[in-house]
Amino acid sequence: MWPVPSFILLLSVTLLAVAEIDLVSTETKHYEPIFICPLKRCSCPSKTRLIAPGVGFALEMSYGTVSIKYENGTIAPVAQVAAPADYIALMEHLATSPIKRMHDGSRPPPGVDESENKGKSLWIRFHIVRFIKKLLWLPSTPEVKTLANMATKLRREAETKLGRRVKGAAMSSPDRVRLTRQEIGDIFDYLRMEDLVAEKDNFFFNELTSMAAASAGYGDGLCKIYTNAYECTVEERHAPYLEILQLDYSQSALTAALGGANTVRRSYCGNTFVDLDLGNAQLLVEGSSEGEYWHRVEKRIRDFAGSSRLDRLMLTGESASDPRFIQAIKNALSMAELPLGFDIHFAPVSNHSEYFLFATSIGAAELAKRRQEGMGNCWLPEKCRGERVSEDIEAVKSEL
Repeated sequence: MWPVPSFILLLSVTLLAVAEIDLVSTETKHYEPIFICPLKRCSCPSKTRLIAPGVGFALEMSYGTVSIKYENGTIAPVAQVAAPADYIALMEHLATSPIKRMHDGSRPPPGVDESENKGKSLWIRFHIVRFIKKLLWLPSTPEVKTLANMATKLRREAETKLGRRVKGAAMSSPDRVRLTRQEIGDIFDYLRMEDLVAEKDNFFFNELTSMAAASAGYGDGLCKIYTNAYECTVEERHAPYLEILQLDYSQSALTAALGGANTVRRSYCGNTFVDLDLGNAQLLVEGSSEGEYWHRVEKRIRDFAGSSRLDRLMLTGESASDPRFIQAIKNALSMAELPLGFDIHFAPVSNHSEYFLFATSIGAAELAKRRQEGMGNCWLPEKCRGERVSEDIEAVKSEL
């Protein structure tokens, strides 16, 4: 048996070799993360998976959008789908209800209060019924049925565009609603689709919110070397931290999310609101005053984030290109702490209106495609990266 001091010394050296610490070079001041444990090895994506288009769904308050990223790198907005009345009612209920989560991140069933250990029998019954329904290929809850019906409409639009079945997608939801991992998983299970966001080895990024999806849609917060988990982590670790304000303006509501991010996968939302009385459709209400309406919009934004430190402002939504809305934002943020040269984050395209509408689903499509190509919290062997050749791609395309 080794002497205790020698064993401790060897153990210490081993831990230092693999511990996740920031080593600082006195010359370069460059921080390099090292991992506590090696990442598990992941299998190479099939060639069919590599060339499959990435499909992104965005669930909004009163509609949904779908976009596609193709194998050649181009991204195409596909469609905006109006939501049925039951979907709108559900989203409004979720957006205006208190945010409650259980210790595992799930939404508590009606009558269950985990903090007071009340309703345990209700919780057990809820999940028994839920699992039985899933075994029978039924929607696990009425809410999942409503959301899945909306996702089905988006899926059909993508399949019509592509001319074939869509087997997987990434899906975002508004930050104030923030569908849980359980709800999203049940939706995709019912649709028999792969969720291209969920990752069991990455607990901190398994729900795609609107703010994170919009960041990806605008090309922000994305690591360049995404098929190498180590390189991507280094890149994300060095990315600057930004305070972000997202404003989503549609016919039905004005929605805001205020949070921070280094990257899309390292983002958080600290504060949100959904105001159903400030949707653009309110301008059409008989007897309403346009001047008073825009004053209320400006005041709502100012009260929410008027004096905050902001590095980035992202606009999304079907009505976000309205010049009166943009002017109201500028007025509202006149007292905010803004960096030099700060301006509204417009898309690098001429048709702002379309990009604002599809920004979140474009971001979801980007993340879906990256996941299909091997992005994940596992080690993708070197031979898997960039091994596609045109002959293989054409051969697989002919089989689809």
